[in-house]
Amino acid sequence: VRGGLRLAARVWGDENADAPSENRWLALHGFLDNAGTYDKLAPELLAIGASSVVCLDFAGHGMSDWRSDGVYHLVDYVADIVYAADALKWDKFSIIGHSLGGGVAQGVAATCPDRVMRLVSIEALSWWPQESKQFVSNLRININTPQKGSNLQVFKSLEECADRRSKMNIAGALCIDAARKLVERGAKKVQKTEAREEGFMWASDPQLLAPSRVRVDELSCQNILESISCPSVVVFAGDGMWKKAQFMKTRLFTIPWAFAVAAAHMLAASWHYLS
Repeated sequence: VRGGLRLAARVWGDENADAPSENRWLALHGFLDNAGTYDKLAPELLAIGASSVVCLDFAGHGMSDWRSDGVYHLVDYVADIVYAADALKWDKFSIIGHSLGGGVAQGVAATCPDRVMRLVSIEALSWWPQESKQFVSNLRININTPQKGSNLQVFKSLEECADRRSKMNIAGALCIDAARKLVERGAKKVQKTEAREEGFMWASDPQLLAPSRVRVDELSCQNILESISCPSVVVFAGDGMWKKAQFMKTRLFTIPWAFAVAAAHMLAASWHYLS
């Protein structure tokens, strides 16, 4: 893509097919995941009318290049995806993203409203904002954080990688079959050296784990969402990363849930004021 960065992808269908623009999909994965995220979903999209599904590895993830400076920003991911669409010669397309990928997809749809035909965000409400007054503090933390060393942990087999990956998730355990799909692109073979044994290591850039240097504020997040003009849908899993936001046994984002959360906030504010 523009700038010389090499982005890897797994392509389902025919990316060169002469088909309606809305039937060409870019698929974006979550943090520390890769294009294998869509190994089960992409065939389903093809079955219901998609002509092609191009599942990209973000920079620093899967089989894509690492950024030379080790600095990763959401805004740069947005630019990368637009440039990837340019490389595919896709003037218009639909886009689906999970978690981090959902936020990036929203950024692409907001930035290129004339190009994005449909948007699906899975487990992604918006970008993760910071308070404006925390800008310098967060920048200071990033600059003063020692550079992450290479991930030297070596696994004996891909199956061992999959077992470890199935247990390394924000939302809880991941089924082993899904973990196997991710480690196909998320682990790399390494040869024996004086410092390590032969085996497999994570393919992602260790610098992805560094604190973010820049995060947008809430007004910027709102601006992203209000700039999206294409048909959009947000999908949440009942047992996904948002399950902890359930309140009083109400379903997430329903009217009863909204009233329950509002009442809880009012009660907490009142208690704080009285105390």
